[in-house]
Amino acid sequence: APSTGTTTEPKEEEVSYEFLRHELTTDFEGNPAIWIYSRVTNVSSETILANCIAYPALFQNGVELEIATPNVADMEKVEYKNSTKDIQPGTTIENAQIYKLSDDSTITIEINNLLDWFDDVESFNLEI
Repeated sequence: APSTGTTTEPKEEEVSYEFLRHELTTDFEGNPAIWIYSRVTNVSSETILANCIAYPALFQNGVELEIATPNVADMEKVEYKNSTKDIQPGTTIENAQIYKLSDDSTITIEINNLLDWFDDVESFNLEI
């Protein structure tokens, strides 16, 4: 008798990180800074910290930018608070991180996907 096995199409991989926008600002000390807004999806099978799914590393002049401390008003941003929350599998959340700017040169953003170490690092430039 012929086999009646079924074939399943490969499931399209869900994107775990999506860059949304940036916003120039000043940090807690009044120094130039930049907010990076993103959308992350937990594509793993376990609950995980939103910031641990994927995160952007920013570079200016070939040197990685430091994480900044937001000013008091910006600490209330929902997206900033979201970055420290756990999210369950299949959940998508918007978050934001703030970085100290070294000057007004082009920023290179590298997206490190922490759920898939073998995934290629995405990289793009941002003019500010």
